[in-house]
Amino acid sequence: MVWLKNRGSGILLHLSALPSCQGIGNLGSSSRRFLNFLSSIGSTYWQICPIGPTGFGNSPYSSLSAFAGNSSLLDFEFLCQHGLLHPDDLNVLNQFPKDKVDHQGLEVVVNSLLRKAFDVFIEENCTSLDDTYTYDAFKSESAYWLNDYALYRAFKIRFDHLPWYEWPQSYRLITDARNQPLSEKDTYYVQFHSFQQYLFSIQWKQLVLDATKLGIQIIGDSPIFVSHDSADVWANPEIFSLDTTGQVVFRAGVPPDYFSEKGQLWGNPVYKWDVLKDSDYKWWMHRLKHDLGRYSVLRLDHFRAFHNYWSIPADAPDACTGTWEPGPGLPFFRKLQEIVPEPRIIAEDLGEMIPEVYALRDAAGFPGMKVLQFAFFGDTSNPHLPHNYSTANCVVFPGTHDNNTSIGWYKEVPEPVRDNYRRYLSVDGSSPSWDLVRAASASVARIALYPLQDLLCLDESARFNTPGVAEGNWSWRVTDAQLDKLEEESSDYLREITRMHGRLPSSEPADTQKQD
Repeated sequence: MVWLKNRGSGILLHLSALPSCQGIGNLGSSSRRFLNFLSSIGSTYWQICPIGPTGFGNSPYSSLSAFAGNSSLLDFEFLCQHGLLHPDDLNVLNQFPKDKVDHQGLEVVVNSLLRKAFDVFIEENCTSLDDTYTYDAFKSESAYWLNDYALYRAFKIRFDHLPWYEWPQSYRLITDARNQPLSEKDTYYVQFHSFQQYLFSIQWKQLVLDATKLGIQIIGDSPIFVSHDSADVWANPEIFSLDTTGQVVFRAGVPPDYFSEKGQLWGNPVYKWDVLKDSDYKWWMHRLKHDLGRYSVLRLDHFRAFHNYWSIPADAPDACTGTWEPGPGLPFFRKLQEIVPEPRIIAEDLGEMIPEVYALRDAAGFPGMKVLQFAFFGDTSNPHLPHNYSTANCVVFPGTHDNNTSIGWYKEVPEPVRDNYRRYLSVDGSSPSWDLVRAASASVARIALYPLQDLLCLDESARFNTPGVAEGNWSWRVTDAQLDKLEEESSDYLREITRMHGRLPSSEPADTQKQD
């Protein structure tokens, strides 16, 4: 069953990239400003990257948990409003830059502030920071993932932040670890990390409520694979390709493709789908029900792996060596539909594909993705060229979080590609960002999503991520001044192309325009 029926548009911008006084975008006033901007231009969607606590490389796609929220994204003014912090406590955040995220420095300060807030919460015997949602209710409702996650974080502190597979054997095996006596410090940190997730849950629910009131749907992102050093793998070793010591036997990745000549070696353990099938995919069903309840729409990253995935031996030097192994296929999504009758999922079906992947996507009723930066390489049958969109049930982007900005892309591609782009779009190449935004908006794709960097006409210095490069990613942020300029110079135009291409929310007449 196809869930995507109406045309709409939106902006791709991760939460961390918002402007704020906290050194990183957050769930507070910076998010509200952006929601108001989206509403003013007639957008329906805001797409973000995963919001879990980041691990190696600060990547939101490398998280310590598939269920938890990233505490660095919390709104600390909320803690001041509830008396857990004093406004002066937030002065320490002024040291951080406004145009990028200092992930390592911020983590230290955030941890200190949250400990101070937690200590006040405990000392004052607080039971709730929300009139309808108590701390105990949150812990009870989330116990299926929270208990192991909080224990994992506590033991990670005990063992000097080493990955779990380097802990002593009695803590490395989850069945033994759950029975270990907890020290006073362990108990403190179990509760401390549970408290952080309570804060995140409250603030996230309010953000979604405020977005809904403005008619904005938040598109989340769920990476198919999870980090080796994560609470998920530690607590569920039987469903991952691990040996008896917890080391990975087969790793995930992709063979050579557009992004990398040697493929991408991600390092995540692949799943034991036969074991998962025997449990009716219990862990995955918990995860997807959680994500589909958190977001209005969910993008499933690397959708191909549900049909077949690239399995790389642990000792392989790169991703060139591997085999295609079968994924769970359509029975997996039929099971999901028993639990969530109409899952609002977008299939990330980019890269080297085979017809069977598209058949799985279509049988499940999910829209796929089109990326205009992939379209102009000379083949007139290229599926990313708008005239080849065989269905409107798709989502089109100028580029994704893994692509260069459109200006950066135009500068780096060979001249024949630039020539094809200019001829196809009948443009002179002086404004690649707006050319691709207009082409996306005018296409038959039911959703058009634009990276904010393209609306700001930024070059490669504003690229958010370069796949296969370990450092320098995920730190770019938009500034208040840039948003001010965008609102002043481009809001009316953005709303006009949204109206002109039939992408205004269905509650608004198509022939209306923004009034002064």
